[in-house]
Amino acid sequence: MLVPKRTSRRTFLKRAALAAGTAHAFDGAFLFAGVAPKAKLRTAVIGCGGAGRAIASALVQSGAGVTLINRGAERGHHASKLLGLPYIPLPDFSAEGYDIIVNATPVGRDSNEVPFKLENLNDEAVVIDLVYGARPTPLIANSLAREQIAIDGRDVLLTQVVRQFRMMTGKEMPVTIALNTLGRQPVAPDVVHPGANPGPTR
Repeated sequence: MLVPKRTSRRTFLKRAALAAGTAHAFDGAFLFAGVAPKAKLRTAVIGCGGAGRAIASALVQSGAGVTLINRGAERGHHASKLLGLPYIPLPDFSAEGYDIIVNATPVGRDSNEVPFKLENLNDEAVVIDLVYGARPTPLIANSLAREQIAIDGRDVLLTQVVRQFRMMTGKEMPVTIALNTLGRQPVAPDVVHPGANPGPTR
């Protein structure tokens, strides 16, 4: 995961986003890595399928302000009614003002498409893409080119594996094993390992 050095707020948002990416795979509990938010995080979840709804629900439990985004109106309205959350059709969505944006659609897996326009992203916004493959998705590649904090599907998967290992064994899984399996390189010292004690922010 490539993460530029930023302010302590960016560090917090990164940790919150990592936790958000793991929530749908477990019991829906959302962890802020021991750091309580001072303000409600404005979050957009793009995609109202099973993964998107589960992540949105976990984010709501965390206290985040969640907006659902979906291309198809029928599924979007259904998820909005089910979760009691606002819904915006994808063509009307602007990323401006959001702290975390989660892509829970397959867009970018087999094409050069991105699920939303990146031009209006805040400098401190965190982008999470659940899609992953041999190469970074267009969303991740373009987000990193903008020096955004970007977390791809392999980062999310790694976080899930580490947490699941702890839940099943009561022990910590050596992160290097999981990294090697997923073809990842060890992260820089300022990047929090999934599930690790984050310690104080800068």
